[in-house]
Amino acid sequence: MPFSPYDADNHAVTHAYIADIDKWIMLDPTWCSYFKDVDGNILDVFELRSSLADGREVFLNEEFSYNGSKLITNNERAMKRRYMVRIPDRTYQNR
Repeated sequence: MPFSPYDADNHAVTHAYIADIDKWIMLDPTWCSYFKDVDGNILDVFELRSSLADGREVFLNEEFSYNGSKLITNNERAMKRRYMVRIPDRTYQNR
């Protein structure tokens, strides 16, 4: 269910533990995506939220796509930016 009754968007991400880096990370299977910090470290959902709240730069992975299909758009950068604006806004809003 959507977080807000005023927003019909319904999207979910998952946390996965990656033993090779001994860390939980946030993955978005629909958009084949994850976020990294400026040092290239993959972020978990809490690190992503903190980074955005503190104004630190975050980056989407290069394989970013929709359900595994290459994005059909003239401006892929704008699509990534739109994604980055929408997802974290709903991530643990009351924490």
